[in-house]
Amino acid sequence: MVRTWERKGKKRFTYLYIATCIHGRKTSFSMKLKLYKNPKSAKERQHNKDIRLLAEQIRSNEEKKLLMYGYGYLDSSRNKVNFFDYAIKIVERKGNSNQQVYLSALKSLVVFNGSDHLLFGEVNSLFLKKYRDFLLNHRSQNTAYSYFNKIGCILKEAIKDELIFNNPMEKVEKIKQVTSNKVALTFQELQQLKATDFNSSKLKKAFLFSCFTGLRVGDTFSVTWSNVSSDNVLSFYPQKTPDKLMKIKLHPTALEMMGKRGSDTQRIFPCSYSNVSKKLKVWMDEVGINKKITYHNSRHTFASLGLEFSGNIYAIKESMGHSNIKTTEVYLHLQKAQKEALINSIPQL
Repeated sequence: MVRTWERKGKKRFTYLYIATCIHGRKTSFSMKLKLYKNPKSAKERQHNKDIRLLAEQIRSNEEKKLLMYGYGYLDSSRNKVNFFDYAIKIVERKGNSNQQVYLSALKSLVVFNGSDHLLFGEVNSLFLKKYRDFLLNHRSQNTAYSYFNKIGCILKEAIKDELIFNNPMEKVEKIKQVTSNKVALTFQELQQLKATDFNSSKLKKAFLFSCFTGLRVGDTFSVTWSNVSSDNVLSFYPQKTPDKLMKIKLHPTALEMMGKRGSDTQRIFPCSYSNVSKKLKVWMDEVGINKKITYHNSRHTFASLGLEFSGNIYAIKESMGHSNIKTTEVYLHLQKAQKEALINSIPQL
């Protein structure tokens, strides 16, 4: 596990090193000690004897540290790094991609831990098992999956940065992701929503715009008139995939919701994120739509409308910026449900 080794120098001395090999990972460092290659006097022989005793003490201490602090950590000083401080640096390193999900996962971990002070040495498999149970009891299955997965990703980054060499997450049962039924609005329901007066007109226009473009809330609230060309093509870099340029030909209804063109720096939909879901619920209740609708359901609605009126799943995949057709295929159940509803609505002879 921990041993000493010697490297012969060019001159009279041999230099001593400490070497460790744990779970196949080898590390080595100099002890800053040296021996005489061929001691010629009693003094030099005594020097070598004393140095070998000192080297053995150092080796023994290193072995004790590994036993004391566990095999998952490279040394006791790194073991005492605050997990949250490190995690925030990782989130900043990732830029816009999934940043909000990482922050939400960390907030959930703070709630579970009781504070934002958590040493790496405390993040062991037992701690993670308890956190897993906490998520499954307090979050939906897929949210729990997402949050737990993000903590695992941070631990993988810690391995790359040599803070730890053994991921305690690997000893914990994973949270399974389930295929959830996407909830979408029908074309008839959109007609009702458009015809209904709603006190938050900016949000109303933004939501209907997203139903006909598939844009996420963050992108809809961020795009400016400079993103719209003279031939009504919207070009932008999605916040979720900032390295991928998206170009969307705008539907007449989307153009109607945008209104009169403003200056290039002006946001098309200067909406606030505050209480968006609550405002949408009020709107749905006023119309009499008994569906749990969040802003993201506008994106599901876009996919559903595309399948209903064109059936071209590959065009929908490109329009929504999906990298994998399987991501788009989950919307096929919407059409199945609508077909079943149609059959059930026909009275029996």
